[in-house]
Amino acid sequence: MKNLSLLISTLFLIIAILSCSGNSSDSSKTNTDQDIDETVGTENINKNRLLPENVNSDSPIPVAKLHEAFYEWTGTEVMIAGYAKMYMSSETFKNEIYLRESTDVYDALFNCKFEKELNKEIKAEDILIIKGTIKENSYWGIVLEDCELVELNGKYKKDIVPVPGQKQKEAIWVSDIYKAYNAWMDKEVTVIGHYNSTTTSTTSYGTTHRIDLDDPETGVKMVGCTMLSEPDSDKLAANRDNVKIRGKITRDLWGTVQLEDCVIVE
Repeated sequence: MKNLSLLISTLFLIIAILSCSGNSSDSSKTNTDQDIDETVGTENINKNRLLPENVNSDSPIPVAKLHEAFYEWTGTEVMIAGYAKMYMSSETFKNEIYLRESTDVYDALFNCKFEKELNKEIKAEDILIIKGTIKENSYWGIVLEDCELVELNGKYKKDIVPVPGQKQKEAIWVSDIYKAYNAWMDKEVTVIGHYNSTTTSTTSYGTTHRIDLDDPETGVKMVGCTMLSEPDSDKLAANRDNVKIRGKITRDLWGTVQLEDCVIVE
């Protein structure tokens, strides 16, 4: 009888040890998954990105690669936080809201277009948490489509460098997203691509010459370069492959990256 009791006790002890071991393994896995989401995930995304701070103007960038990096935020869903642009202490908004970083500044950083009519009264001191999809840059700020008002005066992160494609648990302050979106502006780069054409325009301000480069694999125009002087278009037409041009990124135009003060690099 004593041997039977000892055997039963031993079996219960083994089962308890195995059960504890299984729970410990699951807990460890959960922690590892969280760590990947919050740390390693961002590092992996950055490894595949072309970042302006890592670019040397003497090293030519294929036009397709620059185009991809410049427009990497397009089509990305973001959640942002900021103040509504208004002229009174409160206003009722319906189809769109312009967001600014402070109640003391006039310029808006984002233009949020709502998928469904909002019809909501907002106070000037309210911080809006808005979710939407980045469409493009415009004179009125970065355009967000299919927007929805998540909440008023909710949690947000500030003074960070956001990454496109990174999971957002909280909203990001408007100026942080705005800076990240425009990170390539005023950056001097050298691009390499296939010569597409030269466009000469004459206005009251003078004559400008723009060279368009396309991706040699797809034939799609990706970069436009406004030249400092008139280029030799005949020479370019006879040597279309691997044309190198250095200039400063200033804007986008109809889905192409635009460079100013450009020169051809031999």
